[in-house]
Amino acid sequence: MSQPVAQPAAKKKSASYTIDCVVLGGPDGPIIAAGPAFGPDVSVNRARFILSAAASEDPWMGFGIRFPLGSGQERNEEAGFGARYKGKSSTLLLFFHFGFPLSL
Repeated sequence: MSQPVAQPAAKKKSASYTIDCVVLGGPDGPIIAAGPAFGPDVSVNRARFILSAAASEDPWMGFGIRFPLGSGQERNEEAGFGARYKGKSSTLLLFFHFGFPLSL
């Protein structure tokens, strides 16, 4: 009689989807951010709608906005807001997301 062979655990699948979107500051605007698909002159701030279902976390949906950092930030620092100095990117990325817990 042969010994039972353990089957490897099934791998959890991950998926994500992003698309350009527009973020409004109210029902009728103003436009806060827009993806490049809506035209290059709509907004300097960029926006993307995101659906995420990574295997290691609960699924969520939301949007990301990229704000350009601008040249020099001395005025922000002098006013007490601090400054973000350029690293690899010349933009600041913020995420706003809403989760859907798998277990309650």
